[in-house]
Amino acid sequence: MQKLAAMNSHELTVEMHKNRIYCVMTGKCLPVKDHFLNDWKRAIQHVNRGFTVIVDMTQFQGVSLRWLEITIALQRLLEEAQLAGTAEIVPQHIFEEMQ
Repeated sequence: MQKLAAMNSHELTVEMHKNRIYCVMTGKCLPVKDHFLNDWKRAIQHVNRGFTVIVDMTQFQGVSLRWLEITIALQRLLEEAQLAGTAEIVPQHIFEEMQ
């Protein structure tokens, strides 16, 4: 595995033989949109179309409208790169709050 970004807000790692990008959202701060998307663009260069993404959101507490804007831009970027699928790991309380 190759770590491509280690910021206060996130870490990105690529596992090329699995054609997968791993993202860990860390801490409580939101990523800077341009830096975050540039990190993802760099990660996408290390995978082939049909790649998958696993995102660990268990430590992340920065949900806001600004975060929504960032994720929409990221989703467009991933779709253009021909993402096959994404899995998100979220904290248990998310499901408890939905009930």
